[in-house]
Order: sequence, then C-alpha cells, then structure tokens
Amino acid sequence: MRSLLIGRKKICAQPVDYYLLAEETTDFFESYGVEICCESGESACVRGITCSQNKILHLIALLMKHTVTPVSLRDVVDDWVLS
Repeated sequence: MRSLLIGRKKICAQPVDYYLLAEETTDFFESYGVEICCESGESACVRGITCSQNKILHLIALLMKHTVTPVSLRDVVDDWVLS
C-alpha cells in the first residue's frame, strides 16, 4: 500500500495530515482510501473506499474543508458512500 500526503490543516492548533491511500487489487486495478493522522499520534484510516482517483481526491478535499478528525472519519466516510 502506498500513502500520499494530500494536505495539512491546523485544528485547535494541532496539525492534522490527510493522506490518500492506494493499493493494487486484482486485475491491475487500484483501490483508494483515506488516512487522517494527528501530531499527537491519533490516527484512523478507511481503505478500499473507491476505485476512482477523482472521487477519493474530492472526498479528501471535503474532509479537509470540514476539518474531519480521526475520531469521526469512519462515520463521515460511511455517510459519503451512502449518499
């Protein structure tokens, strides 16, 4: 699995990093996910959200815009997938 730092935001004076996760699946396709890491060591990731790079970049932009933290990542991704 590869991870690529997409952006960093300060939330309550603490840096929070947003990563795109990419891993090869069968048949040479890639599956994309998201990881959010705080400087305090708290982190969360959701793998295999979509096979579309454009969609995962849009999701990460939304996560950053709305300052989503590791605590709420899973719930936000679940809502995004169901919408």
